[in-house]
Amino acid sequence: NNHNHVSGWCCSADSPEGLWYVPGYNESVWIDSLTSLAKRYINNHMVVAFDVRNEPHDYKKLQISWGDRNRDTDIAWAQERAGNAVLGVNKDLLIVIAAPCFSADLR
Repeated sequence: NNHNHVSGWCCSADSPEGLWYVPGYNESVWIDSLTSLAKRYINNHMVVAFDVRNEPHDYKKLQISWGDRNRDTDIAWAQERAGNAVLGVNKDLLIVIAAPCFSADLR
């Protein structure tokens, strides 16, 4: 369950933690972190799923999109890339995908 990049509160509308990337923690680092965890737990049959990004939400004027293939805002596409990377390590895992804006906005 990837919720925050750093410790602390996550879920105000102006928190940069709503995106899957922040300065110093780009998409490559995010995906590398997920695949590292998948490798760590590959033989642990109690680990059955990965929530690749929990509670994604808009950040200031940057509105998360769904399905428009905008590399900076399309959370569906980002989670697809992350999920495919995790499945490349362990094809038996379930991938949990979150809808935008705390799953309250089903764009």
